[in-house]
Amino acid sequence: MKKIDPNLSNACFLVLEDDENVRDALIDDLEALGIKGKFYQASSIEEAHTILETVTPDMILSDWNLDGPSGFDFLIEAKMNDKLKNKPFVMITGNDEISGVLVAMKRGADDYLIKPWTQEELLLKISFAWEKHNSIS
Repeated sequence: MKKIDPNLSNACFLVLEDDENVRDALIDDLEALGIKGKFYQASSIEEAHTILETVTPDMILSDWNLDGPSGFDFLIEAKMNDKLKNKPFVMITGNDEISGVLVAMKRGADDYLIKPWTQEELLLKISFAWEKHNSIS
């Protein structure tokens, strides 16, 4: 399995997922992979906004399908926000329609993760997104 960048292993994550069980599974998998950072959890874009009033995450993991505004709507907001636009953003979806994923990536998502995922897939996706924004040139 891929080795985790030490900075990624201590990163601050915003996890936006409306299903508590999926959110818990995602965080459990991140911890099992050796991520020891802080996890801020939101079940809606409104909750994410409240968190973002005081926290700037190092990475955003967002579900595509949320109650109310979608994860895609949140992606658009994040990429227009000066504090968030350069942060890694991974879209999570149970819907494997490639057209939606391609639109999200054109609008700034760094990668996507299809539910259900494996720990190895999760590690590859977050590592890719992290390296894209944090590589030393």
